[in-house]
Amino acid sequence: MSSTPWIAERRPERVMLDANVIRGHLTTNVLLTLAEHDIVEPHWSQEVLVEARRNRPKRMSEEEFDRRLRAMNGFFPEAMASGYDDLKPHMLADDGDKHVLAAAVHGHCDTLVTENTKHFSPPASGAHAMRVSRLSETTHDPISHRHHGGQANAHAAWLRSTTERSRPTRTARHQRDSAAREAYTRSAGRHSSSRGGDADVAG
Repeated sequence: MSSTPWIAERRPERVMLDANVIRGHLTTNVLLTLAEHDIVEPHWSQEVLVEARRNRPKRMSEEEFDRRLRAMNGFFPEAMASGYDDLKPHMLADDGDKHVLAAAVHGHCDTLVTENTKHFSPPASGAHAMRVSRLSETTHDPISHRHHGGQANAHAAWLRSTTERSRPTRTARHQRDSAAREAYTRSAGRHSSSRGGDADVAG
């Protein structure tokens, strides 16, 4: 019997990312690593990206932001959500955040990941139900509840995201996502050296 039988049964957690979640460089590395290990399947919308661009870190230029934005969309071409406008009026969220919840519901996401959890009040059941959590909670609760051993796997992925620059890959998807993580790391390194501080990633 395999020592990790849960791997064959699980599927990636479909997560809708709010603009405030994908700004930081470390956060981006975490998400890319989790995606590489098929723990999460990231999603966003054009409205989310526009909001992130508008609120990008002060030390980050538009050129730097756009370069990372192109990399994000290039490596995750299926992440972009659209066609959810009709749902916006029905979403139980702050007016400025209805579009995020609508995109998550329309995209059949498991979780909406945001640092502003108080801005969302979706029902726990029904067609518009949605789990809302912070990033740190996303790497713990839903994975460990749904899959045996998932919490340990998420913790390992989190640690790898902060310590590894590259690793051997076995599949085209793993190769793609490893390249994405490397691209972000190199970009952040250029930003840090030119600006004299830690780089954040807006996306």
